[in-house]
Amino acid sequence: MSNLLKIIYNNETVFEYDRNTRLPGKRRQFLDMMDMDMDEGVIINGDLIELPDQNHRAKYVAMNLID
Repeated sequence: MSNLLKIIYNNETVFEYDRNTRLPGKRRQFLDMMDMDMDEGVIINGDLIELPDQNHRAKYVAMNLID
């Protein structure tokens, strides 16, 4: 799995983030809290995924970014 997150819109990269880079302070706390919330399960396409794996988590986050 790549450590680079890319968001592409209309065939143009609009955001890149290297997952090996540690985020500072509040940003990191926010992501840690979001990860803990996802430990309780996520809803994807109306279905509750009680034990989401990395792919479920990525899809859930991507869907929320789009929303």
